[in-house]
Amino acid sequence: MFDFSKVFVLQYVHMKNKIAHNYNFQVLYEQDEDGLYVAKVPALPGCHTQGKTIEEAIEEAEDRIKEAIGVYMD
Repeated sequence: MFDFSKVFVLQYVHMKNKIAHNYNFQVLYEQDEDGLYVAKVPALPGCHTQGKTIEEAIEEAEDRIKEAIGVYMD
């Protein structure tokens, strides 16, 4: 179960047809039993990842967000 007190808001700008689309995504994270940090983006179903550090997990989440937005916008 994710601890909602551990939240990071990520702002992402996607350019399509020379128009900027701004998005803010809530990234929830927690440390699992193996010591890895799991990051989940509730607004994007299936968008979750992990990393050895919080920073790495958030960077990975940003990459997953970019991939998901690219799919939704194309």
